[in-house]
Amino acid sequence: MDRPYQCHMCGKAYSKNASLVHHLRKHTGERPYQCTECDSAFSRRDHLLGHMKVHTGEKPYQCSHCDKAFSRNESLKCHMRTHSGEKKYQCSKCDMFLSSNSILVNHMRIHTGERPYRCGECDKTFLQNNKLLFHIRNSHTGEKSYKCSHCQKVFSFKDSLTKHMMVHTDVKPYRCDQCDKTFPQYNGLLRHIKKHTGEKSFKCSHCYKGFAVKADLTKHIKIHTDEKRYRCNQCDKNFSRKDHRLRHMRLHIENKPYKDVCDKDLSIDNDLTNHKEVSDLRETINMTSDFSPSSYLGRDHFN
Repeated sequence: MDRPYQCHMCGKAYSKNASLVHHLRKHTGERPYQCTECDSAFSRRDHLLGHMKVHTGEKPYQCSHCDKAFSRNESLKCHMRTHSGEKKYQCSKCDMFLSSNSILVNHMRIHTGERPYRCGECDKTFLQNNKLLFHIRNSHTGEKSYKCSHCQKVFSFKDSLTKHMMVHTDVKPYRCDQCDKTFPQYNGLLRHIKKHTGEKSFKCSHCYKGFAVKADLTKHIKIHTDEKRYRCNQCDKNFSRKDHRLRHMRLHIENKPYKDVCDKDLSIDNDLTNHKEVSDLRETINMTSDFSPSSYLGRDHFN
C-alpha cells in the first residue's frame, strides 16, 4: 500500500493525510476535542465520543461470561482477560502481573503517588477519572438515581448498582488462583491478592506503617487525628471505630453474654479471659501475705 504521508518527527508513514494529522498530535500533545461534562480532552473525535458514554451511562459492550458491561470495546477486551487468566503486563516495582497496560498504568500510580485527576470543588485528587466522577456525584451533587429493588439502597452510577446486585444474587465471577476464594467484584479480588503477595502500598504519613487495603489505612489514621465520630447514646462517650462503640455498648446492656464456670457474668470476651487468668492464679499459687494476684494484675481484674 502506498504511504505518501510521512511524519517528520519519527518517520512513520500513512496512506491518508488525516491519519498523519491524528498521529502528529501524539508528538505535539494537541487535544482539540474537549468534553463538555468534565475537563477531559482528546486528540480524536471518536475518542471523545467513546468517552461521553461514561457520562451518559451507555455500555453497549457486554461480557459473555458475567453481567458486566462496558462503554468501550477495548475495556471489554481488557476485562475478558480476568476470566481467561491472561496477565502479561508486569509491574517493575512489585512484580505484580496485570491484565492490560491501562490497568498497569493505574497500578503504577500507587507506587509513584501520582494523582492526576483533581476535583474542582474541593481540590481532592484521584488516581483514575472514574473515581473523580464518582466523588463529584457522591460528595457534591448528591445525585443518586439508581435504586436497588431488593434493599432500596441508591447509587450514583449504574455500574455501582450492578456491582451491588451481586450481593443479592451471590454471583462471584472473580477467583483467586492462589486459594480459589471468589469475589463479586474485581477490586475485591485485587485487595485479596495483596494478602498473598504481602504488598502494603498504603503508607501512614504519621508513623509510616503500611497497609494492604486503603480502608485499613483510613481506620488507622484516626489514631493520629483523634477523630472520634461514633458516639454512645447512653453516656456520650466517643469512639474512632464503630466496632469499638459496639463493644462499649455491652457495658450498658444488662445481659452480659460471657459466663465463666463460677457463674460470674462479664460483658466483654477480654474480661472473661482476664477473669479466668486470675482464677487460675488463685488455684496454682499458694497465697501468702507477701504475694497476691490483686497486687500483681491490678485490682480492676477482681471487680
